[in-house]
Amino acid sequence: SIDIFYNRFAQKQLRVEKEIQVTKQNNDLLFKVPRPHKALQYEELPFLTINGLNLSLAIVPPHSSRSVDQSTYIKVLSGTIMWSDSGKGTQEPVEHSRIAFTEPRTIAPLDIHSDNPRVRTGDDGALLIVFKTRDNVNGIQLVEDMKKLILENSLPEYFPEDVRQFSFQFHRYDKYDSRPQFKDLEFYNMKGIRIDFLDNNENLCYMQFWAAGQGVNAGIHNHATDTFCEIHVCLVNGSGKGG
Repeated sequence: SIDIFYNRFAQKQLRVEKEIQVTKQNNDLLFKVPRPHKALQYEELPFLTINGLNLSLAIVPPHSSRSVDQSTYIKVLSGTIMWSDSGKGTQEPVEHSRIAFTEPRTIAPLDIHSDNPRVRTGDDGALLIVFKTRDNVNGIQLVEDMKKLILENSLPEYFPEDVRQFSFQFHRYDKYDSRPQFKDLEFYNMKGIRIDFLDNNENLCYMQFWAAGQGVNAGIHNHATDTFCEIHVCLVNGSGKGG
């Protein structure tokens, strides 16, 4: 005979639920995320790879941290990240912080120089876009022909098939805007990612991507009649003078 003994009082391992939800809506992907200050666990969701540059959406709960290195670049969407940097070790560590916005008429880098190397959060937690390269962003191969640009949907297999098969594509901008200054211009747009908060469907942001040929001037546009907050993030500066 075989005797089987079991402990009915043993604690069951809790199943960790993913907090980020993704659905397809028309020509966009809709990401629903918890508010960072209410997040219960760290979660990082890869969603797109552009020529070897990996993009992920990350939630860092309050009073926690995540690692960074020379190939990690971070854009804060909500909340605050903090880190310490003592430079070359010849001075006292300097405390740095980063939020979603810069000071008016200023720019801010995406890289992090941290002693740990880690970034940490306070009461607010943080929602981040994390850009990860094989080495560093200066080593990214420039694209001579947009037809050779490699775009990959990186969403994990546990998401529905329709979102995993969502095709990210750049289209020349004169497809959307018929004004003469854009006709046949090497200027491209890729829509689109919408990010809403889970608790009440409040929209946080809409994210789209742009690509311009070397020396292309995309022009100046005026938001005076349609006011909204717009933040530009430069991933690859082909000439070193663009932005």
